[in-house]
Amino acid sequence: MISKCLSPAKAFIIYFAISFLAFSANGQSLAYRTMLNTLYDSDFPVIYPNEIGRLSKYQILDTREKEEYEVSHLEGAICVGYDDFSEDVFEKLDP
Repeated sequence: MISKCLSPAKAFIIYFAISFLAFSANGQSLAYRTMLNTLYDSDFPVIYPNEIGRLSKYQILDTREKEEYEVSHLEGAICVGYDDFSEDVFEKLDP
């Protein structure tokens, strides 16, 4: 059916573009995980955004500085800072 509508060259270009986009999306995730594996010890726990649902009983404290937190953070995470950590943050936590 598609071959009647598109020439083989156009079909190849569309197939290539879709494949490229699909592999690019997966490549970013793989590249990110590879980067984390090189930065962290294998015993260091890492959590990904799609795993947040299983942490519903916990409050997430983000120990990066405010500038990093503002770029990206896990939904619901509380920024506590690193160099400028303040114990005042404990007042914001649920009992």
